[in-house]
Amino acid sequence: MNIKLKCPFCKGTMNSTIEINGTYFNCNSCRCGFTILDSIYEMPENEVNKILNLIYEFILRHPLYEKHKYQFYFDNSDSINDALPPYIINIANEFKNYPKNAIEKINRVLINLSIRYPNIGDAIDWSHENEYRLLFCDTENQEQEAKAIINYLINLNYIDGDSLSGTGKILFKGWEKIEELSKTLVKNQGFIAIGYKDTESIIKTIKETIENDCNIKFIAMVISEKQYNGQIVPEIFYEIQQSKFVVVDVTIPNYGAYYEAGYAEALGKPVIVCCRKKEFDDPKRKPHFDIAQKSSVIWEDETDLRERLKKRIEATVK
Repeated sequence: MNIKLKCPFCKGTMNSTIEINGTYFNCNSCRCGFTILDSIYEMPENEVNKILNLIYEFILRHPLYEKHKYQFYFDNSDSINDALPPYIINIANEFKNYPKNAIEKINRVLINLSIRYPNIGDAIDWSHENEYRLLFCDTENQEQEAKAIINYLINLNYIDGDSLSGTGKILFKGWEKIEELSKTLVKNQGFIAIGYKDTESIIKTIKETIENDCNIKFIAMVISEKQYNGQIVPEIFYEIQQSKFVVVDVTIPNYGAYYEAGYAEALGKPVIVCCRKKEFDDPKRKPHFDIAQKSSVIWEDETDLRERLKKRIEATVK
């Protein structure tokens, strides 16, 4: 598949170099570069277009890894390769949250525009191929689709301008909506708060329950499996904000998990507390008082955890 891309940053034309397992795109002007591996090109063309939109959004929201260039691949299995460095990104994780309808698309577009043009009065230029990608244009006529999306935002008084001229700016009402979305726009995601020492089988059970057993299809977020740059705490806060609910297991006490559960409670997120019965009944190992008083999922073994957690999620999360 012959794909020509513009630089996500300076909008210059990117050179492409065929490599052993993919294509490397690089910009001579600003030195931006990233690789798209062959697993993406092997997909249907309409899905490739959506994935390219997600790659541009990912790069917009996650500045390039400081020592390496991003490599994007697609693996739709639930396998996790912990040996991969943090700059190798499985874009399939983002694909699960591709906008499913017009409202989701408009909301994501508005957030993307606020990141691309973060200052009041910044002139938006949506006449460029890169902006088509940040507008999630995925039909054959991207220009026509972009104009329709921009006209919709103009009619809502979120931005001003003219879809034909290709320029405008975010209005005050738009910034109000962006602030609202930053608090309420969440993924179909459950965040797992847990210590990582000697808990591999518990994490696996909780993750499989969230992703495979419930009547609603959720994504499980374990922060140790996320590829990110910089400090971990902002990433934890961000993912909790983006999640519909949090599952915290306190079988093996962990201050970080308590902290994450408290943060989720403060945001009004449903928090499901789990603990193995053996530890819960032991006076010396019983969870902290505040957690112990909460209606908890007390489990005997991992099969029991899976059954009880599924029922609690389905009863709690809508």
